[in-house]
Amino acid sequence: MWQTLERKAAFINQVATGRATDREVDDIGDQALSYAEVKALATGNPLILEKAAVDTEASRLGRLRRAHLDDQHRLRGALDAAERRARTAAERIAALEAAISRRLDTRGERFGMTVGDTRHTKRAEAGGHLHAALSARLAATGAGGVDSGPIGTLAGLELHGGVDRRDDDEVSLALPQAGVVLAYSAQEWAGIEPAGLVGRLERRIQGLEGVLADARAEQGAATAEAERARARIGAPFAYDEALRRLAHRQAEITEALLPGPEPVSGEAVSADSSAPERMAARLAALGRREEGHPPPSLAR
Repeated sequence: MWQTLERKAAFINQVATGRATDREVDDIGDQALSYAEVKALATGNPLILEKAAVDTEASRLGRLRRAHLDDQHRLRGALDAAERRARTAAERIAALEAAISRRLDTRGERFGMTVGDTRHTKRAEAGGHLHAALSARLAATGAGGVDSGPIGTLAGLELHGGVDRRDDDEVSLALPQAGVVLAYSAQEWAGIEPAGLVGRLERRIQGLEGVLADARAEQGAATAEAERARARIGAPFAYDEALRRLAHRQAEITEALLPGPEPVSGEAVSADSSAPERMAARLAALGRREEGHPPPSLAR
């Protein structure tokens, strides 16, 4: 009976406080502890009251330990992700630095661009040639096909052009060494202004220093995050020793509460027994029955 009251109180306590997150309830809250206290008072056995307190504290520390283990698992995942981000940023930085070192100045009259085998010094002419070459590539690619490859050079960097007709038709321009990609739908490509197309590519090339700064910042942030996670991985649970002592005390109390060599059979007690003794006998009998037949889950 008392065990049933404790389980019901645990369930009600979690629902009332909004802490019930699963279909199973296995924790005893503050309200359930009051029933354990009543049981201890009724039996007159201080060990039962102590066991209720020990069980509650062990349950609390057990939850903290599970949270600690979950945090350790999360930290390992965070470390792996941060290290991948740092490596990706480092590769990006190396590519950008190499591209910047090879980059030529095309501002103003210094402009020069190659499309196919033809070198252009006028942006409008270069843009027109580029647009025509990629439009021809798009027309030559059948539905569902993909075609990409080098199409020229700009500012000393190799320029690639691609068409993709697998879903919606798409045209793209890329400077792989600098990580620059421009993509257009077929409709956008048909109406694009050639000189503006070249100007957009130039602006992306001239802005590589800003992209490099962003990549370095990302590398620094990822490295710092990895270091923070690494410093916390492997940290011991602060209450391990206390949890071990509680588990030891639980075992001692449980052993002390085991029935003696002449256990009470059923609920029968002597007519001379006092009320506390009768209550203790009743609880002992109920406890033995419940231990042999664990109660079903409260959540059904």
